[in-house]
Amino acid sequence: MLEHLGAKRVRLMTNNPRKIKALKDLGIDVVEREPIQADSNPHNVQYLSTKAGKLGHLFREEK
Repeated sequence: MLEHLGAKRVRLMTNNPRKIKALKDLGIDVVEREPIQADSNPHNVQYLSTKAGKLGHLFREEK
């Protein structure tokens, strides 16, 4: 899709480092990454921890 649109550079909204690598491997310049994250709470803290620990997902620091 990006190739069809002629996109050479993107600002990517993702937490997944594999997506960043995949785009770079295809020759797309990822100029910025914007994390996608809801604040952690008692219901999702384990889920977010697993995503970070097992899949390497990148989250912004909470304030």
